[in-house]
Amino acid sequence: MKQKHLVLLGLIISFQLTAQSTFQKGRIITLSGDTINGEIDYQSHYKLSKICNFRTAKSERIQKFSPNDIKGFIFDEKAREFERARLHYYGDSITAFLEKLVVGKMSLYSLSEIAPNQSFYIKQKDKSDYILLPFQRSERLIDNGYTKRFKIVSSVNHIDTLKKYMADASVLKSDIDRIEI
Repeated sequence: MKQKHLVLLGLIISFQLTAQSTFQKGRIITLSGDTINGEIDYQSHYKLSKICNFRTAKSERIQKFSPNDIKGFIFDEKAREFERARLHYYGDSITAFLEKLVVGKMSLYSLSEIAPNQSFYIKQKDKSDYILLPFQRSERLIDNGYTKRFKIVSSVNHIDTLKKYMADASVLKSDIDRIEI
């Protein structure tokens, strides 16, 4: 009987722990370009691509912002920045928050919106279009009659896309050629 109570107590505690929010210092950028300091709920990358839970102080109520409501948000201590983007995702048009990974003449972004796998986008500095890097990685079960094992299969189409858009940056050609899957 005591074991049942302990298991039940453990389940209740684990549900409470997963339901708790972890707010970090950060700021949002409004549609008009203003910056508002406060705290942002530090969630999974998948959730952060869809919603930004924000409060100006611990005592304030939490405001939920979608990619249609703000330009983006920044975690100060984690040095992570997300920006709103309108994307073409395998034939669909979506609006999501992309995480900025590399910023420069050609910037690299990450998205975990639709599938549990990450998608990567590049964007030229003076352009508005985000270009999907067609990277896919999957596991396949290989059965040779004696043993079964999983094999990771990856595409290389993203490397060809990078070469196309980085053709004028000859100094990067050897780096792109060395990309490992």
